[in-house]
Amino acid sequence: MVYLDRKHPNPPLFGRTAEEAGRIFERISEFISDFWSPGQRLIRSIFFGPPLAADEAKEVREKIHLSLARLEECAESGVWMAGPDLTAADIVAYPSLKLLLRASRRPEAVPLALGLDGFETRFPGIATWMQRVEQHPGYEKTYPPHWRQT
Repeated sequence: MVYLDRKHPNPPLFGRTAEEAGRIFERISEFISDFWSPGQRLIRSIFFGPPLAADEAKEVREKIHLSLARLEECAESGVWMAGPDLTAADIVAYPSLKLLLRASRRPEAVPLALGLDGFETRFPGIATWMQRVEQHPGYEKTYPPHWRQT
């Protein structure tokens, strides 16, 4: 992303000011710290196995819901995750969240009781933000074609 930011600086992915850059990196760090490990563990288990044991599934589910609640606050407070413009924070968070939702709809996810049905109602700020990302020019070119088939 730094390469893209330098090659195509408008709009800036890492902000225009030191304060904006700090907020963007704060959002990225929070997302990676809160969501990355449990999210990846869950997603890998659903797509590739082995399935999570009940106690691990509960722990992962709780961590993901805590992370989603924090993201919901960010999404509700602005148009994008780190302020009024699309930034690197949005680019970091969106693919993992989209993959989580995709994984949660697979049959292997049913026994995990992820509590992500009705995602749009439970996390309306994140859902609206995700729709905004999906409406962004160029989004369609980045969407993995095989995701449309399954």
